Amino acid sequence: MMPSAFDETGAPLMAQPALRIRLFGDLTVEIRGRSLPELARQPQTGGLLAFLALHPFRSFPRSGHKRSARAERG
Repeated sequence: MMPSAFDETGAPLMAQPALRIRLFGDLTVEIRGRSLPELARQPQTGGLLAFLALHPFRSFPRSGHKRSARAERG
């Protein structure tokens, strides 16, 4: 399959990641090339995205989370 469109660097558009998180310098979040500065500005959201980006194949069970424990107790 040959790409029909290329970005400004010459890379085929189909090779572009859907989600891009930059951790060096200011935290930046882009989805399909669209910047989402509001996500990076929120400390908890930005921190969570950065952590998940650094641990892409790790699973996180909900059982150890404080909120889920409260919900289970009713």
